[in-house]
Amino acid sequence: MKVTGVVCMLMAVALGNRVRISTARDATVSYNNIQNGDGTYDAYTAKGMDPLLTSIQRQGDFRRILLGFDLPPHIIDVERIRRCRLHIPDPIDRPSLDYMLTAYDASNNWEERTVTAADQVVSTRQVGNVVVRRGHNPRDMDVTQACKEALGGRFSLFLDSNFEQVVFNSRNGDRKDTFHVEVLF
Repeated sequence: MKVTGVVCMLMAVALGNRVRISTARDATVSYNNIQNGDGTYDAYTAKGMDPLLTSIQRQGDFRRILLGFDLPPHIIDVERIRRCRLHIPDPIDRPSLDYMLTAYDASNNWEERTVTAADQVVSTRQVGNVVVRRGHNPRDMDVTQACKEALGGRFSLFLDSNFEQVVFNSRNGDRKDTFHVEVLF
């Protein structure tokens, strides 16, 4: 019995601990000059409570998905993180051809209900990407470096596509398959 306990403990140490972390906040952030019907600009309209997340890259309209994660308190030392993978859910709407999803680091200084293009400068520091083949669902993306650089237990990612439009469920929607990270430490 004691040998079994020691073996289990050694396996846990060798394999590490694994934790699944759902998004704490998510939003679509628009970077465009489109005017809404009420005269306000789309880039200054908060979309954090919307049920869908949209990445768009087309003439005059550029939108990125913003994801925010809070590490649990027991991951105090981010240097202990061995691997961090972003689970990308099955898109609701996707291109009919191959496309790429790319993650960029983002500021943690944002709130879901109020975030707009005025709050978030588009980052150019890529932290991961994945190619999605025609007719297939996305695979998970390695974002270990972003997790290891979490400040105050928080980190955020922009996600965008090299294709015209990809749509996912938000944590505020009614479907369960949403973005999350799996951390191995």
